[in-house]
Amino acid sequence: KLESCGGTPHDSSFLHTHLASHGFVVVAPLHDCDRRAAGGPPPPTLGATCYSNAQSLYFPEISALRLGDVTAALDDVLSLSADGDSILRNLVDADRVGVGGFSYGGLTAIQAMEADQRFRAGLLLASAATVVPGPLPDPARVARATMFMHGEWDHNVTLASTWSFFEKIPAQAPDRWFIDIHRAGHFFTNQCGPGLGGLPSCAQIRQQSEVGAIVKRWATPFLKTQVAQDGAYASLTEPDFDSPHFDSPSEVTVIKTSTAAPAELLPTPMQVSRSQGTAPSPTPVATRGTVILADDLASPSGNLSESSAGSS
Repeated sequence: KLESCGGTPHDSSFLHTHLASHGFVVVAPLHDCDRRAAGGPPPPTLGATCYSNAQSLYFPEISALRLGDVTAALDDVLSLSADGDSILRNLVDADRVGVGGFSYGGLTAIQAMEADQRFRAGLLLASAATVVPGPLPDPARVARATMFMHGEWDHNVTLASTWSFFEKIPAQAPDRWFIDIHRAGHFFTNQCGPGLGGLPSCAQIRQQSEVGAIVKRWATPFLKTQVAQDGAYASLTEPDFDSPHFDSPSEVTVIKTSTAAPAELLPTPMQVSRSQGTAPSPTPVATRGTVILADDLASPSGNLSESSAGSS
């Protein structure tokens, strides 16, 4: 799982720990691409230098270094698993490997799928696949299952820009998902951060805990199905999954495009303005105490299960 430019693996620990509880070995490399590309000493704040360099002549080198990190990390983990490492021994299956990333990390994840055929699928959170200067990934080269998740009110990487990439993926490509999270901003991390120009503010957008719950609800069955090849989770990836506790239309718009099918139209997103306050939360459809998706942490690999009326 790859972070934004200047980010750290700790930024998305909510997702890393959740996926690990479901049997995944989660590898989150720490990129120091901005320091290496600039050729100088470590800056006081990685993020500020990274974004500055991303707008300059360093961008191609930054992208290449990040991609090299991904390849090296996967090579090392596979080697440790095969060579009897005390922690990773026989835990990593080279035929069941996926890649994911947030923002700049989402860009790197797409580039990694283009360059390395070992990745079976990609989870792309607010992917900056179309908005940064320099060489960008080509949607025509997408040849793996992908799930794009995007905040409706993302002002760093707009919903429309990511949709323009998604709808250009060839019809013959594997199944792909586009999930528009309503009233969400750019940050798919533990903590909220303001968008470009301070818009929208954290007070205006969906709470980070709610964004995290939606990400886990969709990412888990997608990765279980497409990477772990566990067909038991397939029904949970369907937009019309028949459940009384399915995500309300006020929460997300889910579009799945199957192989050989044309992309659907993305509904017009709700607009946010500087004067707009916090949007009211929808009334929950489930009764208090209802378990929608339960983690069975007693299982060695963890299990995701639907419960129609069980109480916690």
